[in-house]
Amino acid sequence: MSLHNLDEPYQSAYKTHNITETALLRVKDDVLKAMDKSHVVFLVLLDLSAAFDTIDHDLLLKRMNTELGISGIALQWFKSYLSDRQSRVSIGNNYSDPVDLEYGLPQGSILGPLKFLIYTLPLDKIIRRHALDFHLYADDTQLYCSFDPKIPGARQHAIEKLQLCIAEIQEWMTSNKIKLNESKTEFIVL
Repeated sequence: MSLHNLDEPYQSAYKTHNITETALLRVKDDVLKAMDKSHVVFLVLLDLSAAFDTIDHDLLLKRMNTELGISGIALQWFKSYLSDRQSRVSIGNNYSDPVDLEYGLPQGSILGPLKFLIYTLPLDKIIRRHALDFHLYADDTQLYCSFDPKIPGARQHAIEKLQLCIAEIQEWMTSNKIKLNESKTEFIVL
C-alpha cells in the first residue's frame, strides 16, 4: 500500500527550506498515517560508504546527457569542471606526490551535491518500479511499505517487495561504483 503520491519529489536535500528534519518529518508522517490504520510498517534505512568519493565522472556526464539532455558547450563545461583534479596528503611540512582524481566530486563545492543527485536519478525509477514508499535526503535512503497484518500473506508480500527492490538497488550501485554499507543499513519494524 502506498502512503503518498508516487509522483511527489523524492529527494529533499539541497533545496531551500529543506533540512534533515524535513525528511524525518515526511517519513514519520507516512509511518503514523499507516499506524493509524493499524498497519505494520517495514522501514529500511540504506547507508552508503563514501558516496561522493566514488562518483564515476564518465557515468555522470553520460547521465547528464541522456537523462537531462545536457549537451554541447554546457556538457563540456561540466566535463572541464570534473577534469584535471588532483589530491595529495600533507603531514606537517611533508607532502605526498599529487594523484589524479578520476572519481569523486569536489567536497564543499556548490555543484557537488547537485551532481550527486543527478548521478543517483535512476534510484527513483528502481524504487518506483517496486511500488515502495521512499524518501531520499542526500545520500540517505529510506524505503518503507505498510501492510495490514490481518490480511493473509501481506507480511510476506511486503518482505519480498523490499528484498527485490534492495537487490536491484545493490546491483545498480555495484554497476555505478557506489557501495552500500550493509553494516550500517538498518531494518525496522513499526
